[in-house]
Amino acid sequence: MTLVEDFDNKFRKGMEVCGFDFSAANNCIVAAGVSGGADSISLLTSLSHCLPLSSIKVITVNHNIRPEVETCGDADFVVSYCKKLGVDCFVHEIKRGDVDRVAKERNAGIEEAARYLRYEAFGAFAKKIDASFFCLAHNRNDQIETVVMRFLQGSGDKAASGINLKRDIFIRPLLYISRKDIEDYLIKQNISWRTDKTNFDLAMLRNRIRNSLVPSLNKLVPGWDKSVLSGVEKNNQDSDFIDSAFEKVLLKNPISADNGFSYESFCALHLAIRRRIVYRLVNNIKKDIRLPFGIVNEICHWPESALQKEKMHIEISDVRLFVWNNYLYADIIKEKLSDCGFLQTVCSDGIYDLPIGNVSVSISNDELSLSNGIFEINVQNMRYPFVMRTFQNSDTIKTASNGERQLSKIFSSWHVSEENRWKIAVIQELQTASQNIVAIWGKTLGYSDWIVKDWSGEVK
Repeated sequence: MTLVEDFDNKFRKGMEVCGFDFSAANNCIVAAGVSGGADSISLLTSLSHCLPLSSIKVITVNHNIRPEVETCGDADFVVSYCKKLGVDCFVHEIKRGDVDRVAKERNAGIEEAARYLRYEAFGAFAKKIDASFFCLAHNRNDQIETVVMRFLQGSGDKAASGINLKRDIFIRPLLYISRKDIEDYLIKQNISWRTDKTNFDLAMLRNRIRNSLVPSLNKLVPGWDKSVLSGVEKNNQDSDFIDSAFEKVLLKNPISADNGFSYESFCALHLAIRRRIVYRLVNNIKKDIRLPFGIVNEICHWPESALQKEKMHIEISDVRLFVWNNYLYADIIKEKLSDCGFLQTVCSDGIYDLPIGNVSVSISNDELSLSNGIFEINVQNMRYPFVMRTFQNSDTIKTASNGERQLSKIFSSWHVSEENRWKIAVIQELQTASQNIVAIWGKTLGYSDWIVKDWSGEVK
């Protein structure tokens, strides 16, 4: 058997492990993400050897984060190779500057932002062509580097298990094939590939692992990589068992329609299951947020006394987790505040420090009372938790005629200065899905109060 035939057989086996049925190859569309590097070019080459060319559809993404001659050169190279094979190719252009913008919006690095936009493009492409499978070119070396990187970052459970072989329609048939075998496969066929210079940028952790740590480990601890992959397999088995136990817990104590989980049940669970409860609650409302382990661990160790008197809460990014009425909840803080604004989630009676001074908060018979010692405001039909915060330009509030009015226009009619606009407390309920603004407490700064007297909604 030749080197090329051996590689193609390994590739076919990888496809089958991912669930692909070659007997039905004529009746499905297989998409592939191709960057022009050795990994993706070998993926496309082997696909062309194993599948009808008409069933293969390629997408290449131009991220526009490198000089134009490099990034456009990669795309042109992929298009040219697809034309040579007789395979359809689509080029997706990301506007220059968009990766930087997304990185800032997501508080992430350039590499993660590029990956986010790339997978958005992949998903849209797969949907457009009705692909049954989408092939990605991650290989054995990528798997090892990922496991080492996540270990160094303190990841656990599934994250430390590395790259998934299959997720939805996305499959990785090269995951058990080494980078050396990939390059040998292409060299044997006189097929060239593109080299991304950013792969040698040691500012990126993955590149430091690939170019410095891995070569050192190869010299110092021969065979370490096989041991790591064995550990990954063991960890996957353990994680699968814990995940199964987690799903059984949810069958017995399901998450409520308003995204809450019984706090009493939560406190009785093993920490490994508690962590999964927290991640599930957050993922139900926002899938792309990364929760630091320290915050998840803190939530998992909140005291049982929160059931009686301690109304625990924590905020990260625009997500809020809190305990109320015997349930652990996760929800979205609808809008981030400006740098000069404030936001106070209120979960119990007490004294809260705001720009207008210390505010006393109490609720009795569903009536909220706020007082700063001089001025008081009362709002009907209120329950904990709620929010006292700065207004946002998009905020609206209900009028007496059952319409809506922008807070910015109300402040203009009150002749509120720009400085004072950021000090006035806006009261926002969290009892309904719409999270209405129910009051503007303006008298604390010499203006009027605006109280919605007939708002209603299902109380948690």
